[in-house]
Amino acid sequence: MSDFELGPRLKGIELKGSECINWPGATRNGYGVKKMGETTVPAHKYVYEQSTGKKVPKGWQVDHTCRNRMCINPKHLEAVSPGDNKKRAWDFKLGKYKHKNYKGESKDGKLILVKP
Repeated sequence: MSDFELGPRLKGIELKGSECINWPGATRNGYGVKKMGETTVPAHKYVYEQSTGKKVPKGWQVDHTCRNRMCINPKHLEAVSPGDNKKRAWDFKLGKYKHKNYKGESKDGKLILVKP
């Protein structure tokens, strides 16, 4: 994983480890957002592109495999087609979602993550 700038307020964030790393900046609709000049971009998309060195293919989306919209851990982010992303979201809602980064929800509604 390459080093990149998250911004002056976010310098202390370490994008390592297997647990979720919640975006500490601004949010919109439950997702972290990052100001880039005059534009605001999804924080998870920015982190995915910067950490992998790959652009998200046109029309694709960055999925949170942990199902935590605030998470910016690159290990939990994956570029997928809109159809795959929608299927994963429905599987999650129906209780059928399975991924190594997601174990389920505790009684208090918080996500439980599997540590590889």
